[in-house]
Amino acid sequence: MDSPVLAGYYSRVDSTNLHQEAAVFMPTFDLGGEINGWSVQAIEGTQLNTNGYLYTHSIATDINRHLIVVGSSKRGNYDGQLADADVTSQSGSLNNRLWVANASQLPITASYLSEGIFFDGAGGKIHAINDFNEIVGNIDFNDKPEINGTERLKRGFIYPHDATGIIGARSDIFKNQAWWLDDLTNDGTLAGHHNKFRIIDANDINNAGIIAATA
Repeated sequence: MDSPVLAGYYSRVDSTNLHQEAAVFMPTFDLGGEINGWSVQAIEGTQLNTNGYLYTHSIATDINRHLIVVGSSKRGNYDGQLADADVTSQSGSLNNRLWVANASQLPITASYLSEGIFFDGAGGKIHAINDFNEIVGNIDFNDKPEINGTERLKRGFIYPHDATGIIGARSDIFKNQAWWLDDLTNDGTLAGHHNKFRIIDANDINNAGIIAATA
């Protein structure tokens, strides 16, 4: 995609509220081929449930040249279609659910991450995706209840999303699965140099696969 495409959120208005919902902004063009505006494309599956706010808000945090967009949806604590106010929690957490979507196909529809380290009820943040569809962020390291409890530990992760057709794709290095970065840098020795740190967040990744992280 040679034209700029933006990822973020927009405010959908109903009779009384503004709802922050994830969106992609596609350029529109005048007869001379110059950008003259932006078309807002909502992302299906990330909208707030207006009958009860299943999500309190959602946001798209990054998009790459293949128009793969990433983001998250924050669970609320009430769903008007359910009798129990805690039913919407997963594993005792009002988690920040992570998703991936393809903005080259309309309607844009979120696919929530749900395998491996993305266990049921896991919450975290997606910060970035590079042009090899390698996604980084942080995710819960344990599944202890946060409601009436304490905040879960977080760890930085990398997830190689579907890289079919991408020249030089490296997903086979990661066995096509997500990893906590600690598992990739661990030197196997309890007193080893690498085990002096825990990578709690992965903030960005470039096309060379170099990750900016916090430990």
